[in-house]
Amino acid sequence: MIAAVALFAAASANAAVGASLVTSIADGTDTDSYDFPLATYSNNILYIAFTSVACASGQDCGLGVDVVAAVESVSGAGLTFTEIGTPGGVVFSTDGRRIQAWRALATSGAGTGVVTATMDQTGTSYSPTISASMGAAMIEVTGTKTSGTNGADAIVQWPTNSASGVTSLTVNMAAFADSNNRPLTFFSHRSDSDSEATNHDSAEGYAELYDGPHGSVMMADMAEWHASAANTTPSASWTSSGATGGFALEIAADSGSNTVEAWVSQGTDDAEEDLITSPGSMYLNSSDLELITDPTPGDQEVGMRFTNITVPQDATITNAYVEFSVDETAGGAIGLTIYGEDIDDAPTFTSSSGKPASVPSSMLTPNAFSTADQYSRGTLPPVTVDSNT
Repeated sequence: MIAAVALFAAASANAAVGASLVTSIADGTDTDSYDFPLATYSNNILYIAFTSVACASGQDCGLGVDVVAAVESVSGAGLTFTEIGTPGGVVFSTDGRRIQAWRALATSGAGTGVVTATMDQTGTSYSPTISASMGAAMIEVTGTKTSGTNGADAIVQWPTNSASGVTSLTVNMAAFADSNNRPLTFFSHRSDSDSEATNHDSAEGYAELYDGPHGSVMMADMAEWHASAANTTPSASWTSSGATGGFALEIAADSGSNTVEAWVSQGTDDAEEDLITSPGSMYLNSSDLELITDPTPGDQEVGMRFTNITVPQDATITNAYVEFSVDETAGGAIGLTIYGEDIDDAPTFTSSSGKPASVPSSMLTPNAFSTADQYSRGTLPPVTVDSNT
């Protein structure tokens, strides 16, 4: 008889970096803050916000000088963003345009809400005339390193560039720290029309994530990334000559050494189902789990539920196992048949839940236990997490 009192599942995951647009801002209003539309954000995911603000020549932008104000903070939906690089970002076009980059990665508390970019109002009595317009893109980046404060370790380098009177711009990056890392770039430039603002040309191999205009000072913004190579020369081009700025990020891929552990966390997350005396009867408050013979009532099936398994989508699980600890010993090694429930979010057990619908089984053979309080590990076969679940 084996009695299990502590169990957990673990997995090592390798995932490629992925990027997608969450939401964006295109606002020509003079104001002191700008809201991204309502969106849902997740824990343990890196979010990058690129912001572009502008004011017209001769306009004081609410500061009494012809320098466009900086975004002071970006926050909301359980996220508080940290500015990337030099505070205030890149200023170009005779100090009338500014782009900045921000990062956030929350381990808890992220959810559905509005993220707000708030302008710096230091030294002004003219609020809310802080910026004549804003364009911004919110990017979700998956498969990244999650260590460091607020996703700090996911950003390796952040070069910038700016120019005047040009129809293209390249941001030159240093050699990447890892060939699995990927570039993510944002460009903003003076535009002559809305149509030009949505007809940028990306560098070869890059995919556009966002392409759009904002006014009343007509500007055009574009975010792009390279999904398959550690390319160091991101660029963009357009038709009319004007001032432009670019901001590039090297996104650090997950090293593949992360281990996810999950313990049975509540009483109803493990259960024993009687197969002999009263078939289907569920025992939810046992002090241990017999795998699988109990002196009373006899043979049984045992269920365990593990929650908060934060394996990224599209990850390949290279090693997964269940580990048992015993409170008594009897006999040698046994063979267990393991079933997995075919469901995205398995419910906890109830007094009448019975055996759940399952996927094909696999055999698990823990090592023999010789003493109480000893641990034994059973390895499960490799599996790939479906990107649609």
